[in-house]
Amino acid sequence: MYDLQQARQRAMSSGKLPMVIFGGNWCEDCRVLHARLDEPPVRDYVEKHFEVVGINIGEMNANLQVARDLGVTLAKGVPAAGFFSPDGKPVGLTNNGELESSRQYSARHVLTFLRKVAEERAIEKPK
Repeated sequence: MYDLQQARQRAMSSGKLPMVIFGGNWCEDCRVLHARLDEPPVRDYVEKHFEVVGINIGEMNANLQVARDLGVTLAKGVPAAGFFSPDGKPVGLTNNGELESSRQYSARHVLTFLRKVAEERAIEKPK
């Protein structure tokens, strides 16, 4: 929760969107998504537009209240994410499993998804 508060504070001064990602290290899709976020040019775009916070859900038994508090449902799988305006209002939530199959997404898919969020405030499953 401390990282989330820090990300919100940084977002208020930077104008970036907090991106809160829920997942676990047991989840292949979660690991792939994090790897994609570190690939150029995705990394450069993320650094310019988002304050990223990863929240560990354990074996689906940790930090679940944080997800609920933010309006993020995990019923469609993880990774799941919430995107917020710098003042904390929801911009978009991946409550329909848009990121759940991240192992099928290339860096280009992830970048396109993030551009939709940042530039259009839209959540669409990567194609």
